[in-house]
Amino acid sequence: LHLIKTSGLRLSGLVNDILDAASAKRGSFVIKREAVLLTDIADNVCDVLHAICPRSVAIRQEVQDRIPHIEGDSNRLNQVLTNLVSNAIKFTEQGQIVVSIRMLSDAE
Repeated sequence: LHLIKTSGLRLSGLVNDILDAASAKRGSFVIKREAVLLTDIADNVCDVLHAICPRSVAIRQEVQDRIPHIEGDSNRLNQVLTNLVSNAIKFTEQGQIVVSIRMLSDAE
């Protein structure tokens, strides 16, 4: 059941990518501005992509305490993180993939 859900979400994401590309060509691509909690996006992406990860590769998260909401487009952020982690899975034969969320100071 989990694999079916995961596959469905990935297919839905691919369809959305195609629709976004068509919107961009027409000049009607819209980026929403909404409160987004990055930890929720990371949880979702890691849960979904864990199903396609080989046994020799682990996905883990390193999340700093008290990450605030940011303003952004949750769908686009989900799309970007999904693409990054998918590529990491594709090119990692063994070991781990770490999704890290932390606040940076102005000096960093």
